[in-house]
Amino acid sequence: MRYIRLSAVLLLLACGDGGTTPTSPPTTPTPPTPVATSITLSATTLSFSSLGETSQLTATVKDQNGATMSGASVSWSSSSASVATVSSTGLVTSVADGTATITATSGSANGTAAVTVAVPASLELSDTLLTFSALADTTQLTATVKNAAGSTISGATVTWATSDDAVATVSSAGLVTSVANGSATVTATSGEASDTVAVTVLQTAPSVELSDTLLTFPSLGDTATLTATIKDDNGNEINSAAVTWTTSAEGVATVSDAGLVTAVADGTATITATSGSASATASVTVAQAAASIELSDTVLSFASLADTTQLTATVKDANDSTMSGATVSWATSDTTIATVSSAG
Repeated sequence: MRYIRLSAVLLLLACGDGGTTPTSPPTTPTPPTPVATSITLSATTLSFSSLGETSQLTATVKDQNGATMSGASVSWSSSSASVATVSSTGLVTSVADGTATITATSGSANGTAAVTVAVPASLELSDTLLTFSALADTTQLTATVKNAAGSTISGATVTWATSDDAVATVSSAGLVTSVANGSATVTATSGEASDTVAVTVLQTAPSVELSDTLLTFPSLGDTATLTATIKDDNGNEINSAAVTWTTSAEGVATVSDAGLVTAVADGTATITATSGSASATASVTVAQAAASIELSDTVLSFASLADTTQLTATVKDANDSTMSGATVSWATSDTTIATVSSAG
């Protein structure tokens, strides 16, 4: 049994040794050397509105496989150093008005950025004086910016400011809006150039509204206060607007500077409130109403038949003012004892 096992081991060893040479592992091919094939700049256009202004450009270099080449050498150049210069690190500096092209190169690849230097030398506004007669009125201002050669700078950046936004505001596009009565200055600036416009807000009164349009007084000396609301073209109330008051008939009704109307005598009158060119009226009627009657005698005694006594009646209104010419009717409780004529 021991001999059989040994033979089997020898047979296996003989089969495993075929006399062949072991195979070598495959060789990994050497990758191609990265070559700069494209450059992308952080900006392709640069605009400068002042001399000495700077902007940093960065360049992204990629190889033939589209992989970014970190640390790739990049050289920078300007087509016109008299307009804009560029440093070895891509820092662009404006020098003078004009245009230039900045080029970044790495190997045979390059990328460019267009540079425009337009320094504002003057700024002119479409208006120099704005006057608003109503609140919330608006006016659009436009600014024309020119360089030293007198050429208009298209698309120049303009900033807008107001000296008093409680009186007038201005938007980033130059739209001026009236807020309250007063004056303000709006300033437009582009680079070192600027211009101003004077703004005046002074509401005018296109309409006057009275608290009452009809007044009726039953007694002399009665009073009523009228109030006037003044509004501008946009319907905004004008605070502290000057109002003058007049009456068409002082013998019937008077009016004070504050709009206090007083009944003087029976009749009609018209009260007028005026502010600027606007006015409004109220009709006044004074018609005394009898509130009391006083007789010249309250007791009469007759000693003979057919004796007479003339009574007079004084009619007064609620303010105790005598009503001249008031109609009085007379009556007796017993005509068999005493009669009274229509004249008392």
